[in-house]
Amino acid sequence: MSSPYVPRTAFPPPGTTLAAAVHPRTRPLVARRPVVDERRAELVRALEALPPSGCLTGLSGAEARGWWSLPAPDGLPVFAAVPETAPHPERRGLVVTRHAVPPALEARQDLRAGTPGEVLLGCWDLCLLDLVVLLDGALAVGEDLAELVATARLRRRGAPLLRQALLLADARAESLWEAVNRMFHVGVGVDVVPQHPIALPDGTTAYADLWLRGTRRLHEYDGAHHLDRDQQRRDLRRGRLLVGGGWERNGYTSHDLLVRTRDLLRDIDIALGREHDPARLAFWEAQLQHSLLTPAGRARHAERWSRAAQGRAGRRTQRARGHDEPIAPPYAA
Repeated sequence: MSSPYVPRTAFPPPGTTLAAAVHPRTRPLVARRPVVDERRAELVRALEALPPSGCLTGLSGAEARGWWSLPAPDGLPVFAAVPETAPHPERRGLVVTRHAVPPALEARQDLRAGTPGEVLLGCWDLCLLDLVVLLDGALAVGEDLAELVATARLRRRGAPLLRQALLLADARAESLWEAVNRMFHVGVGVDVVPQHPIALPDGTTAYADLWLRGTRRLHEYDGAHHLDRDQQRRDLRRGRLLVGGGWERNGYTSHDLLVRTRDLLRDIDIALGREHDPARLAFWEAQLQHSLLTPAGRARHAERWSRAAQGRAGRRTQRARGHDEPIAPPYAA
């Protein structure tokens, strides 16, 4: 089986800057997701245990900033960052990173969150797939790409992974599962165009989740909202117009992306006219073992985070110095 790394064709040409590697949005920004009241109250209580210079980071910072959320294990702790000189907060269910340089933070209504780059550095222990999906979500709501690039260039834990994620990021996705769908195709060596505009026979424009470049094939994610009766009517009409324009649309679900991956790969290989080779799934299968998208990945993280959030005796206290040598996550790909 081939090495479980991203195909070289997925990356931009050598010499491409991080900023130039990211495809910009071509449609209106995605609305930030509100934090549900119960979770917001939990985040507020965690912030009350922090000094004013402390903030939410990692997955908690992503929540506070309104990005789309990866599936989380039960009992997800609150992730926060504080200056190294600040008193150590005493609260169970809180995983704290101590910084030699105070973390950059911003107010998000009644929450204090790290800047986008700080939040993503706090996700240093996620796999590459999950970080790219989070990064796509940050870009979709309009976070500052320049700040993300500047942060990725620092000699900080998590920066090497963030740099790699920026080379794979794309701001055009409209949802988390669209981003996951794109990364599946990228991971099996397919050149795709997200949110591809298509002129329909009735004079309107359709935007396809993914166009397999060089074909007339569209691959789209069909979530639960497509089961709504009115949505089904719109989808069927849109599908007829696409067929009338000479396009073939295939819809896939999260089950296809996480479980029936060989069937999806076979569809892709047929569309591209290439030999079917299950070895192309090596990167994807390696990532899913550690991804929050899967029960196995959530269980791995839950065990580690549970130990880290059990108070001073069991808490993993992280130190993040501003000029540390880069530290790769335990399963960077």
